[in-house]
Amino acid sequence: MRCKSCGANVAHGAAVCEFCGTTVDPPGPSRSSGSERRADVFARIKESAAYANRNSPDRHAALPRMSPLATVVPIIFFVVFIGGAGFIAVMMLSMAGIVGFAGFNAGGPLAQVPH
Repeated sequence: MRCKSCGANVAHGAAVCEFCGTTVDPPGPSRSSGSERRADVFARIKESAAYANRNSPDRHAALPRMSPLATVVPIIFFVVFIGGAGFIAVMMLSMAGIVGFAGFNAGGPLAQVPH
């Protein structure tokens, strides 16, 4: 059991936390119905009909499905977004002259002025 004040482990049956001196409430019934243990709750859930039918084909057929449009629209958005970002990146690099070493001449009219 843990102290509510400092979080230290308190010995079972102790009335006071030995670290901070706070009075410790004796453990009462759990939050579930009566004094039902967690393992009992999970055992009841596993025995239920809803748990047994969780993977049935009828249940899977009744689950909502995404429409094809809801699947295609995000894919198109990301293709356009990545294409646009790639285009902007190439244009910025060419304007900075970084792409010039690869054989591209993006200088413009000032680049042809003889020195």
